[in-house]
Amino acid sequence: MPITVRFSGWSAIVLLMCSVGAQAHPSSPPITSPTPQIHPNADGNILSSQPHKAVALTRQDPQVVNHPRSRSSICRAFPCLILSLDPSHAHNRFNNPTYKLTAYRDRTSDYLFQLDAVAGRGFTQARNRYQSNTEAPLPDGSYSVSARTVVGTIWEVGGTMVPIFPKPGFDARMRRTALGIHWDPSFNKDKKEDGTSGCIALTTKGDYHRVRDFVLKYRPRSLEVRIEHN
Repeated sequence: MPITVRFSGWSAIVLLMCSVGAQAHPSSPPITSPTPQIHPNADGNILSSQPHKAVALTRQDPQVVNHPRSRSSICRAFPCLILSLDPSHAHNRFNNPTYKLTAYRDRTSDYLFQLDAVAGRGFTQARNRYQSNTEAPLPDGSYSVSARTVVGTIWEVGGTMVPIFPKPGFDARMRRTALGIHWDPSFNKDKKEDGTSGCIALTTKGDYHRVRDFVLKYRPRSLEVRIEHN
């Protein structure tokens, strides 16, 4: 059912599955900056120095990996976020693939964090990513990131979300709206709601808060999505 949303100073718009109310989130605590372990390459995919092992991020035993200066072009503008493939090709218990969401402050620093995320559902990964109402993951491309969070009107948003929008010049096939970054309160749970309707969702609320805080503090200029070749 369409939901009408009002933003202060914005005209009313209609959002669908990931619809949200218009309420700026209060100020947030400082961002913590754990040392990352793995790094996307120039194509936005993650490389591992030990390809024979799963390379899921372990907060307990981080390793230092410097930001390769030759790969600074992975973002069109900084600060930025990148959603890329997980080299371990991990899936949860509902066969939903997990991706990696990586945050960069600038082109000369190590990235600030890298977190597990999902997009779409396990059974919608092969559906048309440009068409609305498919519940497929969002398509690859460059997105603008809102400088504020908004309150969700459905429980599956998990509270608040960060709206994202295809940048000008995005693939002309794009028909998706109401996309954003939030957390998935049903991740790995027997509620038949695991995953998203197309948005990017972190797998824990704490991880979403880290992304939210990064957005509010650094105001990323782009989100690069590179997940279609899975």
